[in-house]
Amino acid sequence: MTKCKFGTISIDFLGPNVKSSDITLLVNQVKTIQYFPFSSNLAKLHTSQFVFVRRGPALKGMQSPYEGPVNIKHMSDKYCDIQWASRVEQISIDILKSRIVPDDAIPALSPPQGRPKSP
Repeated sequence: MTKCKFGTISIDFLGPNVKSSDITLLVNQVKTIQYFPFSSNLAKLHTSQFVFVRRGPALKGMQSPYEGPVNIKHMSDKYCDIQWASRVEQISIDILKSRIVPDDAIPALSPPQGRPKSP
């Protein structure tokens, strides 16, 4: 295989077929996209009783990106009301991860907020 081909009329470049006049997708690339399996996470999320919540991008080493499990109070198409200890918080379902837990699971406590208490 050579790196460069000079004087060719068409080449396959990263999926599409590139010609001097136009660019067309290769048939097998289009079939791959058409038959790509749909995610079942959203269906699992709407039937879950407990979820994990993704919090913030900055993490310390080996720290879990999810907090929970937390109890779901109400679920809509895009938002979810979750129970953090004594308060209810509305969050986007994009940061949730469904979790199948036993019936006797204990929901997580509210994460600490504000400044730490001075000694």
